Amino acid sequence: VDLANQGYTAEEILKYYYGDDIYLLESTASEEIKGTFPGKPLSLGDSGVDVLRMQHSINRLNDNFPLIPNIEITGFYDENTENAVKVFQEVFGLPVTGIVDSETWYKIRYIYVAVTDLDELASEGLLTEDLRQLYSNIVLEGGNLPIVAYIKLFLNILSNKYDTLQPIEINTFYGPETSRAVREYQNIMGLNPTGIVDQETLNLLYNEVYSILTSRPIEDIRLPLLPYSGVILSEGMGLEYPRILLLEIMLNSISAMHPQIKPVEVGGIFNSNTTAAVIAFQGLYGLPVTGIVDEATWNRLSQVYQSLLQTASHIS
Repeated sequence: VDLANQGYTAEEILKYYYGDDIYLLESTASEEIKGTFPGKPLSLGDSGVDVLRMQHSINRLNDNFPLIPNIEITGFYDENTENAVKVFQEVFGLPVTGIVDSETWYKIRYIYVAVTDLDELASEGLLTEDLRQLYSNIVLEGGNLPIVAYIKLFLNILSNKYDTLQPIEINTFYGPETSRAVREYQNIMGLNPTGIVDQETLNLLYNEVYSILTSRPIEDIRLPLLPYSGVILSEGMGLEYPRILLLEIMLNSISAMHPQIKPVEVGGIFNSNTTAAVIAFQGLYGLPVTGIVDEATWNRLSQVYQSLLQTASHIS
């Protein structure tokens, strides 16, 4: 449809589709909501938290404007998202480009605030909680999470296997360079190159890294300082928790200077031997002796391991 291009106003477009029996509600929201635009237009092929936020808002508008199609909220700007944006732009008298520039972004936010009868601060809080639930199983650009450091570690390890993967700085921020690296890995593996780490992408990353790390001598592995992920590790947990493999590598490296810590099998399974090694470590370093790896134990293990690596590098 191209009513906007024919000179129809937003009100005329609404009456064209929904009839004359409509009324326009004046919102108490400010005419333009400042400060939330991500800084660059969103368009086909983009991904990230900002895309997810926009998709969520567009979908909510469907309740009041059924002409705007429902779309899957994935954080990836696909053709369905582009089409929904075009319809929104036509309905509200904007240039029909399918690109979310600042004008379209603020119009979406303005209409969202109006139809939900919320002020901007309240809607922002609601949106944030909704988004948390939506992307609890994916990691995407704009996120700042402990798991991002592990994703970057896995990508860096695999950069030795795939020439087109470039090493990236390991931290917890999922920026554009992380998206590019993830897209490249997804291309290599024949996945849809969204730049979003879903469960399938994470599983493939870990499976490849698992094969590499379990076949390499411990002394040849140098892990970076990695943050606590928020999940306590304990006996009975297994391969679904990649940090267990890294825990075993650190414990075995530390056991070389502490005979009280018995080496464990590096296989990603937290068994009774892992518990015994953790208990020995906790006893040596003045931690509560529980046999579980909570934040304090993980952080202390990481510090001791990094100190060990530095000592080894000075000796060599």
